[in-house]
Amino acid sequence: MFKKALSLIILSLLLSSCTLGKSNAGLIVKSQPNGTVFLNDKEVGKTPYENKELQPGSYTVKVTSSSGEWTSNKIRILENTVYNINRELATNAANQAGENVSIEKGKGITVVTIPSQVEVSLDGQKQGNTPYLIPSVSPGEHEITLAKEGYSSRKIKIRARDVYKIVIEAQLKKDTEGATDAPAESASPSTSPSPSPSSSPSGSAKATATIKPTATPRTTPTASPKATSQAATGEKTITILDTPTTWLRVRDKAGIEGKEIAKVNSGETFEYKDQLGTGWTLIVLADGTEGYVASRYVKVNK
Repeated sequence: MFKKALSLIILSLLLSSCTLGKSNAGLIVKSQPNGTVFLNDKEVGKTPYENKELQPGSYTVKVTSSSGEWTSNKIRILENTVYNINRELATNAANQAGENVSIEKGKGITVVTIPSQVEVSLDGQKQGNTPYLIPSVSPGEHEITLAKEGYSSRKIKIRARDVYKIVIEAQLKKDTEGATDAPAESASPSTSPSPSPSSSPSGSAKATATIKPTATPRTTPTASPKATSQAATGEKTITILDTPTTWLRVRDKAGIEGKEIAKVNSGETFEYKDQLGTGWTLIVLADGTEGYVASRYVKVNK
């Protein structure tokens, strides 16, 4: 059964609610509990944080609190748009949850999630499983519900407008606290959804959104040159399993506080060194560098 305690997030992406200048961009960051916000590694304030006088461009956002921290991949905030971030922080990243919501030119609603294969509903009507594209939606207020067996469901209220596509990147947390020690990667998902063959929801029309971007804000991470698909001959190996992003971070320490030193791709094989009870596995990259990856995404080969 899906956990019935739903997180309700009401997002405003309306230009009419902003005081953005012609060349400005906006960022809104909320967290539970409240925490400290870092923008490109510089402390800028506390949550709830709002800045509508940023320069358009790429940023890294980090939110820290006594309950845990979360760090984004590089996000791109477009001119005359507001990028919304909402996070539920926890020491174990597997117990974190939240969503990033932005808009871009286009139609419909794109939804990608960690984990994948999350059921998407629009105004109570089931649409499909993530990664998913709702091709079109009528202008006005709508509610997106995300649900998956074993995870807490989330509800996100949005306001759609013509000629803009809403992009939702969400993370669900497991129902049972501490059910696994394997920490989830805190990266925003980047898998591109495919349009659904099913018809758009009743009353659907032109896709909407609430910000006026001028370029595509999406970036796809590339694997580190340290990654390899071959492990040292004769050594015990591991294989990287499928992940929501098709890649996995390698860190210099066992934990999400560890610094990222590389990215490895799903399906690649590496030399195995050790597997810790805390949910991290030590591997050896092609150049001999040792690093840790989340154990939930590796298979130890016999």
